[in-house]
Amino acid sequence: MDNLFLFIAVVSIPTAFVFAGIAVVNYIRKNKEKGKKSLKISGISLVVTIVAFIAFGVISDNKEPEKVEVSGPAKEVVDKVEKEPELTVEENATEEKEEDGSADPKSQIENIVSDKLKGKTNTDKERIVSVEKVSGENEPLYFVVTLNSSENLTTDMTKRTMWLDSKDILEPISKIENMGKIILHWQLPLTDTLGNVDDVRVMTINLEKKILDEINWENFDVANFAVISESYFEHPAFKK
Repeated sequence: MDNLFLFIAVVSIPTAFVFAGIAVVNYIRKNKEKGKKSLKISGISLVVTIVAFIAFGVISDNKEPEKVEVSGPAKEVVDKVEKEPELTVEENATEEKEEDGSADPKSQIENIVSDKLKGKTNTDKERIVSVEKVSGENEPLYFVVTLNSSENLTTDMTKRTMWLDSKDILEPISKIENMGKIILHWQLPLTDTLGNVDDVRVMTINLEKKILDEINWENFDVANFAVISESYFEHPAFKK
């Protein structure tokens, strides 16, 4: 229908000009009767043109866009987008946190250890043995982290390596929201009296949040872990 009004408008425009021209010629020839008739037809054509353009505009504005049929894999994508509800700003932020693991304290600890100490020791053992949450649902976070230590030339150097590694990870771990307490267990492979080699706990550092917050990490002497820990443990092998 809109195309019909457009056609009428296009045809009426030249018609109006033609009969206007004929009217002028008739008036010049002093044929007023024909001049009036031609002028009347020209006016009607002009009115028809205006009405047709208005009708075309109204119909075009009210016309619904044609739906394009989509099939196959593309249809599945379109259907999924149409069905998915829009997320609020808060929901988007929560979703992003869940994707990068930042909302999960256990994942944060694992990421810190992997970032600071790398994934494996210098003896090619997996660095992280376990990360266990032992606090209740509404309590401050309490984690027990068991790690494999890298070895060094002497027992004293190996012990200091564990202290230094503890400092590197405890500083960022202490900043995790609602962290209340953390225990670090360090393991090394040791040989018993029968010649059997097994991974044995050789050091434990136990620190509460209030102590962690008081540490000046820039000037901290790592040997003082043995002093400030709530309960500190060293394997007898370090004391030989």
